[in-house]
Amino acid sequence: MTRTVSLPVESNGGESVVSRLVAAMLEHEVAPSVLVPARQPFGKSPVQTLFTDPDRAVDADPLAPVVPASSATILGKVTRRATERVVAAFLRPCEV
Repeated sequence: MTRTVSLPVESNGGESVVSRLVAAMLEHEVAPSVLVPARQPFGKSPVQTLFTDPDRAVDADPLAPVVPASSATILGKVTRRATERVVAAFLRPCEV
């Protein structure tokens, strides 16, 4: 069964909505970790980041136009070994 959710977008755009969604997923323990592109303090391009702390999710930027590597490739490496832990991931349609 498909479940849809509506998120209100504020004047600063969709980035804050998605970062709030990532934080909420971690706070409500939907998943213990979330893989999503995020802005980094040391560079201009976002890179895929595995978040486990909801307070750090403000840097999440899944709508960034360019990322240096495929999120699907990184997700494959993170989940290579069988584990009981759930990893949520934001993937672009071209990466699925």
